[in-house]
Amino acid sequence: TETHSGEIVYGTDLDAPLTNGAVASLRSPVIDLTGVHCAKLSFWYFVDATIDREGVHLRIHSEDGTLLHEREEIFWGTTEAWTKFSMTIPAEARDQKIQLEWLLLTDDAESNGAGFFLDDVTID
Repeated sequence: TETHSGEIVYGTDLDAPLTNGAVASLRSPVIDLTGVHCAKLSFWYFVDATIDREGVHLRIHSEDGTLLHEREEIFWGTTEAWTKFSMTIPAEARDQKIQLEWLLLTDDAESNGAGFFLDDVTID
């Protein structure tokens, strides 16, 4: 119902539940990590989806689109409030230009939650 901070937030659908059978993604602009040997990705998220059947994968791609790293099934089910996620950028994605991708997958069931919401993305 509100952003984690500020006035701008990404959401799968800001005024309706998830769509059945949806496959949607959000990609960041290219992030230049050239010369950076250790970086930490952090963001706040809220999820309202069916556990074990719907959710979001986090992917890291090279600038040319090659998949470098994927974390599956980490944003499934429902969170009660905004939740912070942090991880060290894996070795295979360091010292180059990358793009982050959040990939939403939903099932064909009739009952759907509010979806996935993302705010305050940082790389330190």
